[in-house]
Amino acid sequence: MSENNCDFNTEGIRQLFNKKSNKKPPVLCVPSKSIVAGKHLFFSEILDIIDNEGVYIEREQAEQDFSYRQIIPYVSLITPDNDRIAYQRKKAHTESRLASLWSLGYGGHVEPQDEVKSDAAQTIANNIIREISEETGVMLNFFCDIEFESIICSSKGDVEKVHLGLCFRVSLTRQEVEVVFNTKTESRTTSLYRQHLWDKENVEWEEWSKIVIARQL
Repeated sequence: MSENNCDFNTEGIRQLFNKKSNKKPPVLCVPSKSIVAGKHLFFSEILDIIDNEGVYIEREQAEQDFSYRQIIPYVSLITPDNDRIAYQRKKAHTESRLASLWSLGYGGHVEPQDEVKSDAAQTIANNIIREISEETGVMLNFFCDIEFESIICSSKGDVEKVHLGLCFRVSLTRQEVEVVFNTKTESRTTSLYRQHLWDKENVEWEEWSKIVIARQL
């Protein structure tokens, strides 16, 4: 597995989508002491930390426990024209701090249903494929190209202190892009992010998307 491009085996992942529960499942976390804000870490080092120190903690507890950071894959979907798909969260979003903001990142918490024991790379891949399917209707193929971009690790506020963003990009076919735009959802509206146009408009981005944009400049 290279530092950036990773071909994952996704066989059997479809069965994950049938495992639904009203209770929020525990989420994958790593000790904050192992992830120091401002310190550069390679993707392979992050995977080692997850394999050796990762634990699942109840979501409510994890949101309040500064001794751990929740792992959040943050995935940019790339069109064949190299645009990033963006979406605006609705006002009634479950996370009030994100309501009405625009985002470039798809994804969510890593859950036990994603886990492959002692294989953090496959666990992350399972999570990405599950989340993309749930959020966009796109079922990524068995040999999808999931490219690692960067890490978001901040101690700016209480929310940032308990999360660790793993930024990826996934290239979609034109047919998959159509699926994203045709998928009906009550939580968002979808558009394309063309940097040379949107940078001149008054768009309110969520914090992590601001970081992604800044790193493209």
